Amino acid sequence: MTTKQPETYERMLTVGEHDHLSVHAGTVRATGAAIYVVPSRSEANRYHLVSVSGHTLTCDCRAASFGKYCCHRAAVR
Repeated sequence: MTTKQPETYERMLTVGEHDHLSVHAGTVRATGAAIYVVPSRSEANRYHLVSVSGHTLTCDCRAASFGKYCCHRAAVR
């Protein structure tokens, strides 16, 4: 972990806590992989999918598509 990663995680965790992001867990039947859905902060009635592969979390939100660490992944972590 780089020195910037813990700072980014803490900042995104604070954002998620401020917005009261809830995390709902599930599994993919075919593979048994863990998945999570977290509500969008910017769009009503939209959820983002956070998937887990080993120790890596991926999110389908706009921030993550630009390589940024998002509050959705922080909420799941």
